[in-house]
Amino acid sequence: MVGNNGKNPWRDAVDDMLVTCHEVASDDPRESINRLINWHVTVSLDPAVSSAAQELIARGREEALNESIKMLEELHERRKHMDNYALYFANLLRDRKKNAG
Repeated sequence: MVGNNGKNPWRDAVDDMLVTCHEVASDDPRESINRLINWHVTVSLDPAVSSAAQELIARGREEALNESIKMLEELHERRKHMDNYALYFANLLRDRKKNAG
């Protein structure tokens, strides 16, 4: 749709928004809009400027920490059982040694 003075208001709007990103609109409107969207996505994922990205990182860090704690607790429980088995087999071998000697 052509607006005043033969200009395309859609292209002008996209070009104006791209100038904010230090870019200019190309002759391909889809490519121009994709570049604009990609710029906004990149900014929204940058923790230096996005509190949502900072929250995502903090949540991931907390989830990883919780998983590590859970894994170490499970390892500790398994280790306790292994120690009990080791003690059981050591006592079994001592008994066999006594009985054999």
